[in-house]
Amino acid sequence: MVVKEFADNAADIGGYGYRITAENRQVAIWNDGKGISSVDIKKYFSVKRPLRSSKHWRRGQRGALGNGIRAALAGCRLCDIELSVISQGVLSRIELEDNGEVTISSEPSALKEVATLVLLKFKDEKYFSVPSLKKYLEPQNRTQSTAVIDNGPLPSWFKREDLNVIVQSLTQDVSIKDFSEQFNLKDSLPAEILTEKVNSISTGELLDLLREGQGNTNLNPIGKNTFVGAYKKIEGTYVDEEASLPFIIECWATAKDAPKDSDYHNISVITNRTPTLGQSQLNVNSGRPRFTSAGYYRSHGKQVNRNKSYSVVLAISSPFIPIVSSGKMPQLLNGTYGAEIIDALFSTVKKAGAATTKKNRE
Repeated sequence: MVVKEFADNAADIGGYGYRITAENRQVAIWNDGKGISSVDIKKYFSVKRPLRSSKHWRRGQRGALGNGIRAALAGCRLCDIELSVISQGVLSRIELEDNGEVTISSEPSALKEVATLVLLKFKDEKYFSVPSLKKYLEPQNRTQSTAVIDNGPLPSWFKREDLNVIVQSLTQDVSIKDFSEQFNLKDSLPAEILTEKVNSISTGELLDLLREGQGNTNLNPIGKNTFVGAYKKIEGTYVDEEASLPFIIECWATAKDAPKDSDYHNISVITNRTPTLGQSQLNVNSGRPRFTSAGYYRSHGKQVNRNKSYSVVLAISSPFIPIVSSGKMPQLLNGTYGAEIIDALFSTVKKAGAATTKKNRE
């Protein structure tokens, strides 16, 4: 969780990269953004700072709750990880104390090659597993080149209650004009209301006005060549009351020969370019692919080769993906994209199994 949160932040900024040094159990994560001043480091790494309202804007970014740095600080303390940040010529050592306060000690740094560098030093070797770390560092590296959406959010992606959460987080002086500029609108709102304050009209009226002038924002897939294996892409729309959210399901599958019903299958789930922390399972013992996530499961009605071990990467892209826990476990099967996910899984697993059988015959 700790490395994932810092990797997500760096990949959202751009120019993300990482290095794992096994000899001293250290992970370095960097980006090429504008850097972070010493003043902002104190602000961002404060446990008591408010949640970021930007997380409610449905821009398809990796962060979803606005509590990532807080969670990472707690994780560093629980797992005895030393946290340092180097940016704008300053090295800051950051530590969460027993009383919930954060102490930061700073000194000059000569590092100039990257905008911001996060260093994580693992004191306890039981938490330092290179394969496990790569699982939560590499997907962001492969997927950072293409944003989930290519323009501002659309009003049709929001329910009234969703928009109300954003409005409630604003200061009292925000005008309708400033608020509307956060969305992708092709038509301007009526001139007579632009100078009015957002809280001067109801959320329902505001949403109706925004929807009348909305433009078009495209949703981008990760792309066929990002991972290896048989590939399938399915596009659709998830309807949540009056909100309509586009989504793209992508799936890659490989297979190798294995004893019948060996039950050794691996699935990695990526939501909006970041790996999920919760456990998901793929089972094909009956010959029918079955995917389990967040307490729900879906099975396909047709069978695939049972004499194979399958490895699958499943990716979901959408401006907003519902989550079911503070650990950001996504709700993928119950009322969202379950049918499309199981169709993509079946198609790619079947192709991967057939490809290995054909290769064996040749």
